[in-house]
Amino acid sequence: MAIWDTFKWDIIRPAIYCYLSELFAIGLNSMLILIIQFINDPDTDLKYGLAYVAVFAALMALSSLSK
Repeated sequence: MAIWDTFKWDIIRPAIYCYLSELFAIGLNSMLILIIQFINDPDTDLKYGLAYVAVFAALMALSSLSK
């Protein structure tokens, strides 16, 4: 237990960063699908497309920072 008490944050922190990075990658793929669907549907309002692009950019930035 002394080893765990000493090094637990050295083990947990990279695991959290890896988990967050994977979540951001899944979110990027989902947003890309929504952007493609938006492009293929001419009746969709422009504000949805702008929101998709904004969320996509935010997820890309967070994904880059978490690596």
